[in-house]
Amino acid sequence: MLSTSGAVNTPTFGIDDDASVSCTTSTSNYYGIESVPVPGKTYMIRDFDTDRAIIMKEEHLSLKPVSGTTGRWHKHCVERAGGWLGFREAVSGNYLGRDGKGGFQAKFKHFIGWESFCLRPLEEGGYHLLALDDSSLQRMGVASDGDKLIGAKTVAEATRWVFVKL
Repeated sequence: MLSTSGAVNTPTFGIDDDASVSCTTSTSNYYGIESVPVPGKTYMIRDFDTDRAIIMKEEHLSLKPVSGTTGRWHKHCVERAGGWLGFREAVSGNYLGRDGKGGFQAKFKHFIGWESFCLRPLEEGGYHLLALDDSSLQRMGVASDGDKLIGAKTVAEATRWVFVKL
């Protein structure tokens, strides 16, 4: 029922104090706010299930707990022709990309074929991160060691990623 005693129609009832209200907006943690990656912004790319982030050490990418503020987990999102996204490692300026051996690296300052990514949103939250691999797309996953980033052979092996805006 709406009140008609003024210029604005307002509800004449409220929500019960015991009522449960859910919200499906971006969540926040002490690193930043989970977000859809947008070119021109900086993100931490985090494994949804383990809360560890992609870091770079000597051109090699791995999944590690976030520690310190060295920026090794800061990734600048950029876009090139055709809508492809690239993720440039903030400290080195190198782009994340395929390594040609079934894994991923951050070795090159150019943003072309193997440094090209797209995202696939997942119904249960997060994204699959897909890299251009010749004429197909390869999902990014984590090796059984829990550290090395690899090309997932199946959808089930792909990691669910979230992007935390910094």
